[in-house]
Amino acid sequence: MRILELNIGTPYASQARGAIATELDPARVATIVAAVRAAIKIPLWVKLTGQSERVPDLARAAFAARADSVVMAGRLLGLIPDVETFERMLGTTLGIGGFWNLPLTCHWLALTRADIGRDKPLIGINGAQSGLDIARMMLAGASAVAMASPVMLRGYDVLAEALAEFDGFLERKNITAADVIGQAADRRKTFADMPTRTDNWRNYCPA
Repeated sequence: MRILELNIGTPYASQARGAIATELDPARVATIVAAVRAAIKIPLWVKLTGQSERVPDLARAAFAARADSVVMAGRLLGLIPDVETFERMLGTTLGIGGFWNLPLTCHWLALTRADIGRDKPLIGINGAQSGLDIARMMLAGASAVAMASPVMLRGYDVLAEALAEFDGFLERKNITAADVIGQAADRRKTFADMPTRTDNWRNYCPA
């Protein structure tokens, strides 16, 4: 085994009745990661939940406990009713991810990069469907991007297609992958920095 991904951000804790935990406390993250780090010498990647408003704090704790990288952000709990059978998909509440989560993942990548610095490697997961989505996550601060559900749904060709699209993007922009990392995150403004547009609401109301 070359790398261990330690998933302490699984969304199922509230459903599994104590069998697993969704770690939301930075102190707990630090304790768990430190224990695993003491037991292994191979690279340790720590996967964190997206079900928290403290994702940057969780990432900071993981790195402080000597994680080599942080993977963010894990899936969210959701329920999808079947309109034909009236049953729940797969009969239960699910860990839901998909293209819709791309903005959320990019948000946490950018905030974490701003909080802990540019030198900590982050891996984006949950939301990437294509090569341009890989670029989007890297622009938000990811050093690497993982794709899982698209491969399960559409096969391994998804990876080759995504890499080809990403390579085409780099060639078109005449840049390297390393040049992409954090570009959008580092230009991000806060709401307080944005110009005031007091009459914009009029554009969305009948005359």
